[in-house]
Amino acid sequence: MRVLSAQFAPGTTTADHPVLALVVALLAASLGWFWMMLQLRRDAVGRAVLVGLLVFGAVLRAMFAGSTPVYEDDYRRYLWDGAVVAHGGDPYRYSPAQVSAAAEPGAASVPELAELALLSREAPRLVRGINNPDLTTIYPPAAQAAFAAAHLVAPFERDGLRMVFGAVELAGLALMLAALARWGKAQSLALLYWLNPVVIFTTYSGLHMDVLLLPGLVGCVLWLRTRPFAAGAALALAAGVKLWPLLLAPIAFRGVWRRSGVMGLLVLWIGGLSALLLAPMLVQAGQGSGLAAYSSGWVNSSFLFRVIRWTLSVADDPDGLARAVVALVLVGLSLWWGLRRPREERTVPLHMLGLTTALILLSPTGYPWYLVWIAALLPFAPRLWIGALFIGACAYYGRFWLGENGHYVWYTAALVPLWYGVPILLGLIGWARQRRV
Repeated sequence: MRVLSAQFAPGTTTADHPVLALVVALLAASLGWFWMMLQLRRDAVGRAVLVGLLVFGAVLRAMFAGSTPVYEDDYRRYLWDGAVVAHGGDPYRYSPAQVSAAAEPGAASVPELAELALLSREAPRLVRGINNPDLTTIYPPAAQAAFAAAHLVAPFERDGLRMVFGAVELAGLALMLAALARWGKAQSLALLYWLNPVVIFTTYSGLHMDVLLLPGLVGCVLWLRTRPFAAGAALALAAGVKLWPLLLAPIAFRGVWRRSGVMGLLVLWIGGLSALLLAPMLVQAGQGSGLAAYSSGWVNSSFLFRVIRWTLSVADDPDGLARAVVALVLVGLSLWWGLRRPREERTVPLHMLGLTTALILLSPTGYPWYLVWIAALLPFAPRLWIGALFIGACAYYGRFWLGENGHYVWYTAALVPLWYGVPILLGLIGWARQRRV
């Protein structure tokens, strides 16, 4: 996959790209990973083997240094946001299109825009290549801090992002090893995350930022039994990277809900920290913001959401109603698992994983890099049907060839349902067997 990525360089077309070879390579790697999952569910590996495989995972990541991202350009926004933040600017105020317009000769001079226009001249091709340029950034402040760090490490360079992502992942891996030991799990289960080919490829080739969630999610699992306020801070940090981890709060802290004094303080603690971290984005989340556009209109590579929307097609606004249904289902699941059995702490990681998986399955947008969210929690409850989602992720890259050749309908009508439908079917079969027992 690293070798193939060189053939996706700028200036080439889909006809030049070895798409089929890439899909087969990712499929083969994911099948190999799934076989490893079967082994690790039965037997733990020795410490020497574990250390060797952890080093191997680091080598796989380093291998993508200097590589060309395959069919991805979100990193352009990361690099621009990081430059803006590193220079003291506000990434939520002006869109890249506004900055580009301000850089044109004779444009009206607004002091902050003029400064950003001057900054954009350091990397004009980068700014012009940002997708959805009319929207301000969608990425929350904690993610912006990572982008700014990447700019300080290597201004406007993709490898700056890779180095920051690698440092964050190493911190998350250390927390994961400690958390597995605390929950009485074999530390070798961390390999389910560390050697996951979808995680590695979407992060270090595609340069997607979802690995920034790892320390927050895993830190929450590590501390929720013994240090609930540290766990709450970790969850708030994860929400500062992407909003959705707040859904996990009722489940993660269900052991303290009946202790009213502690519960009240914990709610204030998590809510206050989250509000503090998210305020710079939320106060400017009106029309023209990436957050508003994403939450109200984007649909891509989804399965169950399309089914729900089709079911509600007789309504005046089936898309909006479907989004409301999804939100209610996810909040309902969170409260059900969080409040129904408050003393069953041993199943907390499983239910956190279950809710995160439900979010991905029901989301209007489904991308391979979203699977990083469940990869972070999978070592604590390695369910095979959830692991099967990673096998179908290769289908996403086939959509580009299908679209180029006028067959995109095969992606939405066949590949996406297979990607999500087969694991869902496996999960339902497993659930039915458990009910019979």
